[in-house]
Amino acid sequence: LAAALDETLNKLKQHFPFHSPRYIAHMLSEQTLPSLLGYFAGMLFNPNNVTAEAAPITVELELQVGRMVAAMLGFNPNRAWAHICSGGTIANLEALWVARSVQFAPLMVQEFCQQHSLPFHVRRPSGSHAPIRELTAAELLALRPSEATLLWRKLAQYLHEEQGRSVQTALTQINEHMLASAYNPSQRGLHAVLQRVGLQPTIYVSAAAHYSVVKAANLLGYGEASVRSVPVTSRFQLDVEHLAALLRTPR
Repeated sequence: LAAALDETLNKLKQHFPFHSPRYIAHMLSEQTLPSLLGYFAGMLFNPNNVTAEAAPITVELELQVGRMVAAMLGFNPNRAWAHICSGGTIANLEALWVARSVQFAPLMVQEFCQQHSLPFHVRRPSGSHAPIRELTAAELLALRPSEATLLWRKLAQYLHEEQGRSVQTALTQINEHMLASAYNPSQRGLHAVLQRVGLQPTIYVSAAAHYSVVKAANLLGYGEASVRSVPVTSRFQLDVEHLAALLRTPR
């Protein structure tokens, strides 16, 4: 073991000096000593943050990191949620994966309400409320992410408080419907859902975005051609006016 370790370390000495503060190429730079110590400590215990029961300490630490990053970016840490990814590529993939799930949730909720003849209301981006059964597919896909994300929870609350169903019954019915829904891309596949909706999604990204966004679009079934680059300003900020023009221009 000692000989193999020496051999590996000697080989690594010939690698790029990522550890040096003088090395600023690529995307890597020197790590701080606290981050190294925390990384080593975590490796020794090898936690699996799949649930709080399996990793009661490190799950809370992970959520704490999420709240810290949310506060740093200007979000409310008490309402934000996040988890740690292995890198930027996986982070971009998961972000688009979550966005895809959230985007089609209103269609599944509408399908549920139509099948059960429920007068369930949703909040439009304008702020007005309307029965979800009256909205078009385009309107449902355009709901604010904050509204679309909470629709399932609001529906469960509505079934319990307004329809008098037990919490367990409401959750069972919702979960069963989610699995059987024609608008569930995880079950039916994205192509089948898009054919049913009759719309083609577009992903707008900054011209300075990492190429992993294109890879994520490929993996998730959107296709690389669905990604459109938006120019940046002299400060490398996304040009909002140009984005607005793109949104008004049909593909």
